Parts: sequence; structure tokens; C-alpha cells
Amino acid sequence: SSDLLETIEKYSTETYKKLGELRVGSSPSQIILTKNGENLFVSNFNTNEKFIFMVNTKNMTVIRTIEEVGRGSHSLVLSQDEKFLYSANAYGDEISEIDLTTFEVTRRLSIIPNSPLAPNGVATVEPYHLILSKNGRTIYVSCRKHSEVRVIDIPKWQVIDSIKVGNRPLIIAFTPNEDEIWVPNQADNSLSIINILNSKVTQTISG
Repeated sequence: SSDLLETIEKYSTETYKKLGELRVGSSPSQIILTKNGENLFVSNFNTNEKFIFMVNTKNMTVIRTIEEVGRGSHSLVLSQDEKFLYSANAYGDEISEIDLTTFEVTRRLSIIPNSPLAPNGVATVEPYHLILSKNGRTIYVSCRKHSEVRVIDIPKWQVIDSIKVGNRPLIIAFTPNEDEIWVPNQADNSLSIINILNSKVTQTISG
């Protein structure tokens, strides 16, 4: 995706030839594909545009616009059964859950426990990137304004832990066996490694 050109582009993995493009809002951020590759969802990292597009990958057309997702939708993750889509809405300090049978937001969660949502205020935490555990019950989210990774229990729909990392954490990822989360910290040029079992940072690597 390109937020400068306001487009997503499609390329052949064999020839690297460009196969198509599509305009998808003023600031397309992250793309997530369905397991069969037939559709994708693209977030829109803009404070004023609260929608997500669903796109048919074969003909590169928008087949659904999911409205009122949240301010600054940046990261997306699908539930294991692909019945729900989760969005990290950075500028609203919230996570939203979208039912993909109705294409409606079914739940919203303030990333700040015991605090109301601030749809028009200035974000203080900025949930930025989501990853889903293998059992499908836990979301981990980097909070780039708060130097933390927060842990969400999906069935309980609440924040259950906060793990202190470096300054301005961005795109987080599991190791292949999912016993660690690696967290790149942009502002202090470091990498935090989180042990999943005890939710502790076991190592910090400086750049």
C-alpha cells in the first residue's frame, strides 16, 4: 500500500509485474488477506476517515466499505475462523471488533483500562499494531505513545496486562514457535524481546 498515492497495488510473485492498483482512501496503512486469498481488508490511517475497505483481489475492486470503525485504523487482524476482524484505532485509543457477517462494529475496547473512549480527543496511548495468539484468545498490541505492549483477553474483552518496552514501539511479531514477541522501538533504536509465558522483557538489544 502507498499512503502517498492513496492506492494499493497488486504484483505477480513470479514476474514481479504490476497487475493492478486501486485507490482506497487518503492513507492506506496495512493489508490483511483472507486465508483463501480471494479478499483483503485495508486500513485507513487517517484521523478523519473511520472506514476499512474490503477488496476483491482478483479484479481489484472494493466490494464493501465498513463504516465507523474508529479514528486512525492502522493495524488489522482476523480471528482464526475469519468471522471477526479487529482494528487498532490509534487516534481513538481503542480496539474495535467487526462482525464479518453483518460488517458492523460489535464491540469497542478502550486500550486504557477503566477509562472511557475518547473519540474526539487527543490519543494518549496510540494502539498501533496487533498480533493474535495461536489459540485465538489473546491480542497483543503495541502502544507507540506509551512504550508498552498491552495484552487483551478477547473472550473477556478487557486489557489484562501491560508490558513495558522501549520508546515508541511499532510493528511487533511472534517468533515462529510463539514463545517470544519481538518489539522494535523506533525512538531509542532498540529491540525488546518479550517472553510470552511470564510477559516479561528478557532482553533488550540496542541498535
